[in-house]
Amino acid sequence: DNNGIADNLDPHVVILLLPGGDNDETLNYVTLMLDSPVPGCNEFQSLQTYSQDDISIDSNYNYPYGLLSFELKCNVDHVDVSLIFHDISAINSVNIRKYNELSLIKFKDMSDVTKQLISLDSKPALKISYRIEDNGELDSCPEPGLICDPLGGGELRSHEIPVFGPYALLFLILAMFGFGRQALLKKK
Repeated sequence: DNNGIADNLDPHVVILLLPGGDNDETLNYVTLMLDSPVPGCNEFQSLQTYSQDDISIDSNYNYPYGLLSFELKCNVDHVDVSLIFHDISAINSVNIRKYNELSLIKFKDMSDVTKQLISLDSKPALKISYRIEDNGELDSCPEPGLICDPLGGGELRSHEIPVFGPYALLFLILAMFGFGRQALLKKK
């Protein structure tokens, strides 16, 4: 994060390896950091990563970059967090989605997220920045002073139109002919 401290020694910066979307063969790096750490709230805890197979199915999105969850014990109103998905240049196709296993709607788009394409080691990376308020909409822990945030970068699934084979058009024509014939017979 260019603050003069090596990221591996900086408690408010964590680099994680996320399992990829439909299988664990694709691995993706993500950097998680507090944008403005405050005393007593500068270290991520309970870091977990998930593949898409580890969680409930989101019928509208794939998670090719995996998902992650973290906790922060803080006595502050809010924290500003950034995620950097390494080696990703698809800024418009990635939606940051909040995961809440206790909610009826398990996934939803996060609003007020800033997405920015950056260069990291001469490779494209996607930087996501957002604010989490303690006990706010994005905080999954109801306990005051504990911020929990499970989320992931989702890409909209392509829903294919079913194809019924070479006889589908013939069946459709015969069905239309049958309905048309029925309508003509009823008129008589």
